[in-house]
Amino acid sequence: MCNAVRAGRVSATRNVDGSLAIDPAELHRVFPAVSRSNGASNSRWDDSQPVVAQADNTVLMARENELLRTQLADHAETIRDLRSRLDAEAEERRRVQERLTALLTHRQAGSVPAALHSDAR
Repeated sequence: MCNAVRAGRVSATRNVDGSLAIDPAELHRVFPAVSRSNGASNSRWDDSQPVVAQADNTVLMARENELLRTQLADHAETIRDLRSRLDAEAEERRRVQERLTALLTHRQAGSVPAALHSDAR
């Protein structure tokens, strides 16, 4: 690595203790990652994760799907509960509105509002 820095191919900065600090992006620029299609070639340098067997993937995907379905069912129940509460609140609000309207439009101390005498009612 020091040779690449001395040759000017890699830029680096010196730390207070004299060591070199090289940005990882700089390393990737100068030494790009080698892609491998099956991980078999040049295994000495292969630091990728081990390949998971297809059967293991199927089991993991099935378990993940099961968990997602459970979460979806829980959320659906929560949504039903919230809708029920919202409907009950709307009904209560409607009843209170009717009571308030009735109180405001009924005779108060023997007088009848002019709106109650109109033919539009």
